[in-house]
Amino acid sequence: MCILGSSGSGKTTLLDAMSGRLRRAGTFLGEVYVNGRALRREQFQDCFSYVLQSDTLLSSLTVRETLHYTALLAIRRDNPGSFQKKRQGLSLLPKLVSNSWPQAILPPQPSKVLGLQA
Repeated sequence: MCILGSSGSGKTTLLDAMSGRLRRAGTFLGEVYVNGRALRREQFQDCFSYVLQSDTLLSSLTVRETLHYTALLAIRRDNPGSFQKKRQGLSLLPKLVSNSWPQAILPPQPSKVLGLQA
């Protein structure tokens, strides 16, 4: 998925709402569908997550390694169903970030642009 928009247009707010990071910060109306099925509010956290763009990322990791590491941190071990679903999701990562693509390296300085290494 790709979300584009100018600064202040609500991209992060949309992601925060979908991932359940906004708690009682407002009222959201509407329905969310994934693969044609409506999600209940309590299913949001099990289905949505994203990597924040900040200097807390490790510059020595590739994008694939960063996604894998972040997903491992997000797995809630107290919820066996959530744990199994996210482990299955991790198994799809190699298909999403193919070895035939250039390896993207996270920049050492905070930046909004990823450098590509051929």
